Amino acid sequence: MKYQHIIFDLDHTLWDFNKSATETLLELFTEYGLAHFDVTPTQFVETYLQVNGELWKRYNYGEISQQMLREIRFGQVFERMGLSKVQVPSQISQQYSERCPAKPYLIPHALAILQYLQPRYPLHIITNGFSDIQQVKLRESGILHFFEEVVTSCDAACKKPDKRIFEYLLEKLAADPVDCLMIGDNLATDIRGATNIAMEAVYFNPSREVHEETTAYEISCLSELQDIL
Repeated sequence: MKYQHIIFDLDHTLWDFNKSATETLLELFTEYGLAHFDVTPTQFVETYLQVNGELWKRYNYGEISQQMLREIRFGQVFERMGLSKVQVPSQISQQYSERCPAKPYLIPHALAILQYLQPRYPLHIITNGFSDIQQVKLRESGILHFFEEVVTSCDAACKKPDKRIFEYLLEKLAADPVDCLMIGDNLATDIRGATNIAMEAVYFNPSREVHEETTAYEISCLSELQDIL
């Protein structure tokens, strides 16, 4: 086999962040009676996803900390909906952080491809997500047992695309970059991160977004990994 180890990103690659976040946000919208602010559930969810995506980009590039991301996220959501930060319910951020990771939703075909790959390769995770949160996601979605090593940015004290987080895992595995294949949905972190260390990568691009990045492989469905591996 060309590869000795397969490395996955977690959020948006295996674990369905959007579905999990949407369900959690709709629960909180109802429980906190946010309709009285004259906003709709759809507006609340779409605004959150937009703000969260922007903040995660800043976090990935070291512009804000984990704590700051959590502290300012809902305040920015409310402001973007034309409300005030002081109107944010005091417990909504904590409840979101506790509930969302416990959702069991996976990207289509994620479980099947892990079942296909596990007998053939050692499987691992590299994620910029927070350690406590990522363990919950893996456990509650029923896929933790598939992975031999789970490396977070907290463990390695650096984030993708920094090559040091990949080196951190490679040292654990006693492996070279050419022995490994990275699979992820983010060009900036997963694909460039792998490229930074001369590791081949699979860009998971379910929306078929047009881009100019060079990558060894590109797929729109996880089931296509069977054609590669």
